Amino acid sequence: MVIATKEELDRLRRRYEELGEVIEELTDTLARSSTATERVLEPELIRARKELASVVERLKSLSGDSSN
Repeated sequence: MVIATKEELDRLRRRYEELGEVIEELTDTLARSSTATERVLEPELIRARKELASVVERLKSLSGDSSN
């Protein structure tokens, strides 16, 4: 079993919240954007989603959650 510090869990939870906000903002912006803007913002959205998935997996492993 992985032992996590409260600080690490708090840091991951904060990052989870931050990424959620970033993804929401990017999604809203993309909905109103031009094609040129989409080309710039879409890679950022993909990166944010990947990082969010990574944070979720890390939180699951640290909290002992084995559900998928």
